[in-house]
Amino acid sequence: MSATYTAISEQEIRSFFHKWNETPRSRFVKELAFDFPVRDGVIIRCFTSVKDGTSRKVGKDAIRVFAVDTKSDRGFIKAKRVNRTTNWQDNLKKAYAYIFSETKNRLSREGR
Repeated sequence: MSATYTAISEQEIRSFFHKWNETPRSRFVKELAFDFPVRDGVIIRCFTSVKDGTSRKVGKDAIRVFAVDTKSDRGFIKAKRVNRTTNWQDNLKKAYAYIFSETKNRLSREGR
């Protein structure tokens, strides 16, 4: 049985990311996005696919979690995709945990 698309409201996504910092909107950030600082200028960022109060329609992108090195303004850990299905919160927690672990491991390998 395939997963079913679930619309996500702005209130739900804000509640989920209540401990994260909201990323300011810009010409590059048009949807709700949130950052979580790790260390040494590296953050975990989540593009939520929520714009104008609700998530995009089915098939129009997904939630993405990735790490960015803000010192070099470059990607640090490649994005994990999270589909907007009924279990999106659990899947988002797993994606965040994976990105966080990979980020810490890379920082450690680099001596940062």
